[in-house]
Amino acid sequence: MGKILKGDVNPSGHLTDTYVYDLYNTPVSKNYGSFMYDNYAKVTGGEKNISMFVNYVEGIYVGYKFYETAAKEGLINYEKTVQYPFGYGLSYTEFESEIAKVEDNGEKISLQVNVKNIGDTAGKYTAEIYYTPPYYNGGIEKASMNLMQFAKTKLLEPGEEQTLQIEFLYEDMASYDSSCIKSEEGAYVLEEGEYEISLVVILIPYWIATKQR
Repeated sequence: MGKILKGDVNPSGHLTDTYVYDLYNTPVSKNYGSFMYDNYAKVTGGEKNISMFVNYVEGIYVGYKFYETAAKEGLINYEKTVQYPFGYGLSYTEFESEIAKVEDNGEKISLQVNVKNIGDTAGKYTAEIYYTPPYYNGGIEKASMNLMQFAKTKLLEPGEEQTLQIEFLYEDMASYDSSCIKSEEGAYVLEEGEYEISLVVILIPYWIATKQR
């Protein structure tokens, strides 16, 4: 930590959670507490209720998936709610990054991400690839943003560039159909529609038209 504060080491870490301004205004905070069963004596025959439970109701909308989806749906003001988003990180230098090439064979997506250190200090950069699936009212629940893959560069000197190779399968974007809307039994389903692939906050979208699987 001392070397980072002195500038001898350039930090390259990223947050693994979302930090909001008001923890008491988060959906999960409504589930905190010691909730007692009201039928304990009837079920167990015991006189004293010593069992408690927590009712988790977030479903798939945990962490950044809730905030990104809620903002897209207009339920929250993202800028006023989120202080530091998932994947946030600081550096003593600046980078340029872009999805330079996309290869799609119908089963696998291969991306070439070009990264350049445009600052005056050596540092590392993490390319975070997200996907946004199609959503239909009454259909399979999906978050609006989902981390797919990430890759970190080597230590790049000022002006130095590196190309990262990132790959993932179509099936990695499938959503679990717990309500059996599209499947006879619970299963992962890749719904038909357009899937947007993006690099961190720099949106260089690539759309994939799929048929349901």
